[in-house]
Amino acid sequence: MIELRADPFDYFGIREFCGKRYWSSAQHGLSVQNGDRIEPFKELGEAFTMEASEAYLVITGWKTVFVFDGAGWRGCEFGY
Repeated sequence: MIELRADPFDYFGIREFCGKRYWSSAQHGLSVQNGDRIEPFKELGEAFTMEASEAYLVITGWKTVFVFDGAGWRGCEFGY
């Protein structure tokens, strides 16, 4: 077991995608693990759960859904 260094975020999810490990948080959005360091990757606001397939990483927030294909982003926001 190794100790990870990270910003003081509340992390909600961890997923492997395209050979990298991604971490979701409510304070920043998406972070990526590089060795023993978790580093901010994409500011999405709130990011909670994630699901990964071979083609996509899907991240859900409070009223948002983001889809990352390893190179580009798509997303939408739901209002009510």
